[in-house]
Formats: sequence, C-alpha cells, structure tokens
Amino acid sequence: MCIRDRLNGTFVGAKVGFLLSQKFVFGLFGDFALTPNFGIEPGIDATAYSDNKDRTIIRLSMEANGRYSFPFQGKTFEGFAIAGPAYVIDRTTGETYGASSDKQFFRINLGGGITFNNRSEGQILTGVKVNFDIGQNGSDVQIFVGYRYFL
Repeated sequence: MCIRDRLNGTFVGAKVGFLLSQKFVFGLFGDFALTPNFGIEPGIDATAYSDNKDRTIIRLSMEANGRYSFPFQGKTFEGFAIAGPAYVIDRTTGETYGASSDKQFFRINLGGGITFNNRSEGQILTGVKVNFDIGQNGSDVQIFVGYRYFL
C-alpha cells in the first residue's frame, strides 16, 4: 500500500535536472491526489543559459501534468507516468545593451520514472521527461532527480 492510500496524498517537492541540450533545470511542484493512483502535478521549471550571441535566456515553464502511479505489490518503490501541457516564457536579455524581449509558447510533456520509499512521508524520485515545443520546431529531454514531502 502506498502513502496515497493511507493518507489521501498531497505532496510538495523540488527537483534538479539536466536537459540533453546541455542546460541545468531547477523545479518546484505539487502533487494532488484525485484517486489512489492518479493526481494532478502542477509545477514550474526554471532554466538559465547563454547562447552563442552573448545573450542570457531565462526560461520558465509552468506545467499542469497528470501523474499516474504504478504501485508494485509489497515493494517500497513505484513507477509513474506523467503527461500534460506547459506554458513557456523565454526572457532574453543582452541583445542591445540590456534590452530584453519575451518569447512565449506552449509545449507538451511526456515522461515517467520511479518514486522510492513510497511508504514514507519523504520520497526520492527520478525520471525522464520529453518536452515537445509547439510551433518552435524543437523538443528536449530532461533527466531529473527530486524529493517530495507529504503535507
């Protein structure tokens, strides 16, 4: 039995990750159970990087993922799948001596992973998420590790 079954789980968490496009990611998220195995996982990911034109780009991705957990009988870990939309803002500075501009677009997230120690209030998780940018001719893969805590 996972903690969601016992406690009608609501979690908050943080994660760090790496995009295969060679950028680090930091994120905060919530996990609100609707059933013992399904919940809504809103969150925000932040990435900052420089491009080859000496511009700094700060990307905020506001996500509304659904999360389905796959508990394994008698085990202290569970698999999960996530999917959902995200709204992305790219803030670019340094193009013209401090001038800034914003680019906004949507993306679809698909991914999954494993949550460890799923019978306790604090849980470590790791996974992979593919970000499909809509109308931007691109996608990226995020590998992450995080910690979530039951409220």
